Amino acid sequence: KCTANALWLSYHFDYFSDTAALVSHHHPRFKWMGAGVRNGIIPMDNTNSGVYQIRLTVDKKCRIPIGKLDEFTFPEGQYVYTGRAGKNLTQRISRHKRSDKKCFWHIDYLLSNKCVRILDINVVSLNSDDECIENKKLLKGRASIAVKGFGATDCKHNCEAHLLFF
Repeated sequence: KCTANALWLSYHFDYFSDTAALVSHHHPRFKWMGAGVRNGIIPMDNTNSGVYQIRLTVDKKCRIPIGKLDEFTFPEGQYVYTGRAGKNLTQRISRHKRSDKKCFWHIDYLLSNKCVRILDINVVSLNSDDECIENKKLLKGRASIAVKGFGATDCKHNCEAHLLFF
């Protein structure tokens, strides 16, 4: 799946904070294939919009109902969900981190399962129109479609899904 010593370096939304800062991090086991990389901390622009990727793990094989899509079996492993927010990006990311929410998006159903854990959330573009571009970058690597249609019901570029399995 992932090369053992691959370098992961990208802007990272601080998981324990709701501040609008992006922080550069390293991860030894996961090669991130998102947007271009810069070091340091930068302020988010005034539009508060953009594209984020949630890296998550399914701890054991489980069957989860995903809204109106159907019920699916998710194998144990790592996944990345690519989403966008045309506004209120920081609030959207904070919402994904909460467990006390009504399920609205496909990702809400997945994240509500006790076998699923968020590893990190990364802002990969400050342009919300880049959602499909960032998703397709991951598909050029070793990713595969996890569930056809997941997170892509309003997709403008015919992506099969915005949840990928690694």
